[in-house]
Amino acid sequence: RTEAGPVEFGESRNLDWILARETSNRRRKRYRGWPHDFTKAFCQEPSAWRLYVVRHHGHSIAGGLFLIHGTRATYQIGWSGHEGRRHNAQTLLLWNAMFRLKSMGVSGLDLGQIDTINAPGLARFKLGTGAQPVRLGPTSLITAGRPKALNNIRPFHRKTSMQ
Repeated sequence: RTEAGPVEFGESRNLDWILARETSNRRRKRYRGWPHDFTKAFCQEPSAWRLYVVRHHGHSIAGGLFLIHGTRATYQIGWSGHEGRRHNAQTLLLWNAMFRLKSMGVSGLDLGQIDTINAPGLARFKLGTGAQPVRLGPTSLITAGRPKALNNIRPFHRKTSMQ
């Protein structure tokens, strides 16, 4: 359905664009994610991230930020506006992103937390890709001293429905 519509898949390097949309979503849907300073610090290396977008008549209607670490990638931020949802743009975006990432040597994609209680639509989307849920323990960042890029970051705790 999305392939036949007047939409096109592409790439962008405008990190601020997706972060602004993520900020708006966080306020509206009342959730927390990674601090944007942390995401920006990760993205200082150009090869460590890809931002894919879907456009309709030249306007971005959906976007997805993928962080690349070795042979794996993480679907860090996804956004879709009203037109994006109408055109199933995130499906088109994720499908094409998987092929692009694979061509770069990425062999695994982490879609993030599956929360069937607080985000059932997002859980359906992730599970609809054929992804297999895996129960993971906590993630820790251990450094020798505190990197300068992390100076303004506050810790946060995520509640999950799988605990």
